Amino acid sequence: MDYPRAFIFIDSKSDMPPLASVRKWFGSKTDNDIYVQGQSTQDDELDQAIDIMSQIRGFSTNWSNGPEHCIVVSTTQPNTLAQTALSERWCGISWMDSISHHVSLGKLSKVIDEQIDLAEKFSELEYSYAGLAEYVRQKTGQSMVCEPDLNWVFKGRQAAAQTEVEAHLRKIAKDEPRSGVLWRIDLEDDSTTSQAA
Repeated sequence: MDYPRAFIFIDSKSDMPPLASVRKWFGSKTDNDIYVQGQSTQDDELDQAIDIMSQIRGFSTNWSNGPEHCIVVSTTQPNTLAQTALSERWCGISWMDSISHHVSLGKLSKVIDEQIDLAEKFSELEYSYAGLAEYVRQKTGQSMVCEPDLNWVFKGRQAAAQTEVEAHLRKIAKDEPRSGVLWRIDLEDDSTTSQAA
């Protein structure tokens, strides 16, 4: 499939429309300019790209929409018919501009994995500390109030506060794949890309 690629996310509570319908909506001319996971001939590279884009989208939206279906189209702009046909199911759009952009988004996906691991470690640390503090309280009758820095970190995490790194990563995860941009006019004159839909 040519670049740029639009990753159009639709609500997974709705059934995925048949491939033939999706092709008509996008004015698809060949089998290679549209991919519907589970309906198109399986393509491991596109499935991996969908996994990357889904993770980035989920992280940037704080996983608010839950699981979503994804349609991948080689285009610079989803046409009006496709947007209208998918309007009730439409959750968002993200872009992969080129092979080098694919590599860059893959690195971002790995960094997001590290951030998720860090958040889990914060939770484990808090749980372990709470267990130790409870043991000490039971044995001595004293609560652990003399560690303000540690208590401040735990309270911040409980209130859904983000680290500065996490806040920046969420912005990068929204900006890097150009989330929400419906027309990539910046790519239309690029001779390394094509508009197929």
